[in-house]
Amino acid sequence: MFNKSKITFVSLAGVGGCSISKALRSLGQNGYPFDWLIARQDFVISAIESNGKHFFDFDNPQRLHGETIITTASNNALSIHDFKKNWLIEKENVKKKYKRRWMRLDNILNSSQQSQSPQKIIFIRSFLDMDEPIESIYDNIFLRREEKIKLWEEFLCRLKEKNPNKEMDIIILTSRKDLKSNVPNVRVITMENYKDHKEIEKVIKGFLPLVHRYMYLVVNLKYMLKKLYFDIIINYFSKLKTQAKRY
Repeated sequence: MFNKSKITFVSLAGVGGCSISKALRSLGQNGYPFDWLIARQDFVISAIESNGKHFFDFDNPQRLHGETIITTASNNALSIHDFKKNWLIEKENVKKKYKRRWMRLDNILNSSQQSQSPQKIIFIRSFLDMDEPIESIYDNIFLRREEKIKLWEEFLCRLKEKNPNKEMDIIILTSRKDLKSNVPNVRVITMENYKDHKEIEKVIKGFLPLVHRYMYLVVNLKYMLKKLYFDIIINYFSKLKTQAKRY
């Protein structure tokens, strides 16, 4: 929705990464490959540096757990929101969705300065804390590994070398107070509840110029009015239907 914006935010997942995606959607941001995923640091870095080749294999039934959860061969990432009921029926549409999202990420990373691409890309990561409990359902299908800020610093350096015309930052959200980065473009933000999408929204807005904060306010207002309009219409016809039954 904000393709002409000077700043684009891209989720890098994590444990609690779904809250980042929820915050970004409420701010009108487009979807990218790591939205709504639970993912380790090595999975995200490898997937981006391979241009999406090291990602999920949605065709392999051995990666399926139950009817809706997909994992990787290394158990370093989970897709828990892509399938609603039936993997076999839904997988082609899911593959098409991620193809669009990888193309979208490639476009903002590799497009020329003369295009309408963002002047700045801000990646947002929910830090994977080994001491943070996760749902027991994921114990045997998601193998956690210690996350290191230094690896994000090195990753961003390589990404900037490959895309010298792009200004990029990484925001690391965490509840830990001991995490630090000396690299200006890697910002560690300590939050009391780093999984609260409303708190994440506030953090994101803090990186926006005032004009863009106003743009997002307009988007949210339009969404609220549209929802209110449809709620009124639905309630109106529901009342008509109820009255008709009485007669």
